Amino acid sequence: MVKLLNTILFLFLFTTTHAQVAVMMANQTDNTAPTHTASQNHITSAVSSSTVANSYSTLEYIEKIYTPEILKSEVGQTTYTNLTQLAKDPKSNYLHPQTKTIFPYNLGEFERKQVFEYSKEPGKLSVIYTDKNGKSFIEVHLTPTHDAREGRLRNEYLKEIKKLAKEEGKNYLPKPQIVKFNGRNYTNNGVSGTYREENTISQYTLYECGVWLLGMNMKMHDVDSADFEKMTEELTRQFNPSRYTALSPLNLKSNVDFNKEALKDTVVTSALVSSAFAKMNWATENISSRERHSGFPDLYLMMHIAAFEEYLKIQGRKKSLNASPAAKEFYYDILALRNAGFLAEYIMEQYEEVMIVPPYLKLNFDAYRQWRSRIDIQTKLNQNRYTIVYRNVPY
Repeated sequence: MVKLLNTILFLFLFTTTHAQVAVMMANQTDNTAPTHTASQNHITSAVSSSTVANSYSTLEYIEKIYTPEILKSEVGQTTYTNLTQLAKDPKSNYLHPQTKTIFPYNLGEFERKQVFEYSKEPGKLSVIYTDKNGKSFIEVHLTPTHDAREGRLRNEYLKEIKKLAKEEGKNYLPKPQIVKFNGRNYTNNGVSGTYREENTISQYTLYECGVWLLGMNMKMHDVDSADFEKMTEELTRQFNPSRYTALSPLNLKSNVDFNKEALKDTVVTSALVSSAFAKMNWATENISSRERHSGFPDLYLMMHIAAFEEYLKIQGRKKSLNASPAAKEFYYDILALRNAGFLAEYIMEQYEEVMIVPPYLKLNFDAYRQWRSRIDIQTKLNQNRYTIVYRNVPY
């Protein structure tokens, strides 16, 4: 039976002309991945829904392809084993060998204090800078991920921002700000969260850059918003997100890892496959390749709506739902949300508002919550039935 199912599934995929895809049988996959950030030169106006304080900034910077003077000399080209000694040596520059990124001793008025490497994750790096008083700090992260799984950026951002909330003693998360970095050849999506108290600003930002995640965790005392923004711009000139994409851009031939348990329910297999194709087609038709080379663009709310609409259309053609109880529950929950006009609000809630919302879409969370108080919805979107993946080039 399993062999027959696989044959049917592959025939369906290979007769589809709208996308190229490799299909893999997989257990429930972990969508999380590593770290963090940057922001940049020309900041354009925010685009947001009036009912969702969800800002969307575009940051532009033309990356220069050149060899820094430090790489032409012997200084700073050695990755030292004694990283603590290296970090505090004002005459040294740390060179990250995998990306050729230079971490100088000084970043403006900040001095390098710690360099952390991770033996179990080659290439992963964290560098900490502090001001002379030791009160303000900047922590820059580089983490290799090897591929870009659906949910990578959102899940890693939420993991790290919840750590920051705990450190700051907050019982709430800051409103996520979606940011874009436009380089010469590539565009990078990012998410940023900020806490502001009197003259102290704490911020965590994460960008996905092909197989790399670039991040920045900042806390500054006695600084106003203008000075803080200026510092983030300076950091982006130093650590350019699109440069990391250029090191290893993602292959845009999508892969779909299906959950084995989901595929056991043959009644819903065609609807699941159609849903996955709807996401891939939406991405290809609506998002530029320069952006998709940096990561699978699943932050877009309309992509998820298109996938659910396709699932309901395919599954709704069946005269009877001879599916498992879980599959029936999923179908009727999504159908109820769509028919009530709250599918967008539900997706936003499930993904903790880390989404790109089109400016024309007006969301009504008050009405949604009132409706939910009367309707029992059990479906959880973190229980993925499949995961779309862009893998490294060459693949």
